[in-house]
Amino acid sequence: MFIEIYEYAFTGTYVGEKENNFNDFQLNFFPNPTNNFIDVVITQDIEFSNLSYSIQTINGVLIKHNKIHANKFRIELDNYSKGILFLIIRDNENIIEVNKIVKL
Repeated sequence: MFIEIYEYAFTGTYVGEKENNFNDFQLNFFPNPTNNFIDVVITQDIEFSNLSYSIQTINGVLIKHNKIHANKFRIELDNYSKGILFLIIRDNENIIEVNKIVKL
C-alpha cells in the first residue's frame, strides 16, 4: 500500500457569521498534516490582549488552551493521539476562526 502525504500550509477560514472587528483576520499554520507541532502565523496587525487559541478533538474535548501574545507561535502536539483536531481562535469568548488539523 502506498500513501502520499504532502506538507502544505493551510489558510483557515471562519465558519459562521462574524460579529467583531476581525473580518479580515487570516492565519496560516503548517505543517498540516503534522506529527509533533504546528507553527501559527497571524498575517494581520491586531491587538493580542484578548486573543486565545484552543485545540479540541473531533469529539469536542478540549486538550489545550492558551493566550496568544504574538503573531507567530508554535503549538506542540506530540503528546496527543492521532486524528482530527480543531484549532479555534477566540477574541474573549467570540470565535474568530476554526481550522482543521490532521495529527499523524
